[in-house]
Amino acid sequence: MIAYYAQRGEATPSPATGAYCKARQRLPEKLFSHLVTHTGAALEALATPGELWCALRVRIVDGTCISMPDTPANQEAYPQPSSQASGCGFPVLRLVVLFSLITGALLAHAIGPLADSEMALFRRLLAELRPGELALGDRYYGNFWVLALLQPRGVEALLRVAASRHTDFRRGRRLGKNDHLIVWKKPKQCPDYMSAAEYAAAHAEILYIGRASFM
Repeated sequence: MIAYYAQRGEATPSPATGAYCKARQRLPEKLFSHLVTHTGAALEALATPGELWCALRVRIVDGTCISMPDTPANQEAYPQPSSQASGCGFPVLRLVVLFSLITGALLAHAIGPLADSEMALFRRLLAELRPGELALGDRYYGNFWVLALLQPRGVEALLRVAASRHTDFRRGRRLGKNDHLIVWKKPKQCPDYMSAAEYAAAHAEILYIGRASFM
């Protein structure tokens, strides 16, 4: 804008960013959330069937933590880790998002304090996943409960198996080289983010395809 006005020989606006920063701070947090998801949905609507993977819309799920300015409001909403002495740390926000593989745009997100587990935040995003979509996640999401939550919704999943889970390709029904069909039994312990009723309602076992990766 400064270059435009200067070229026209008119008075140029100030290059100082103070007014912009103050105005930005007055914008409500929910506005940013709405704009991000609205933009992501608009981009996704432009995707053509030829851009889908095996006729599925791929949703990448991932989580992270963000350090925030040390203000009283942030400390109250997103307390610093309990392992740090008061006044020696920064507020920390936990964030879980769904990305579109086609556009790279953020489609949905859930935020909470560090005390909220990544899985608890992921459960808030389940309503954003629909039949005809595939959830793509890293080892954190390669567990029984993610499959148990997605299958009733008609959502496919492609997940790396958790490092703690041993995979024996000599077991299960062989489908091809380094490719087999196996049964995953429900863990005996109910996770913290799930109620006893939800745990009891989950299927006793899940059938899934295990495939070796040499990447």
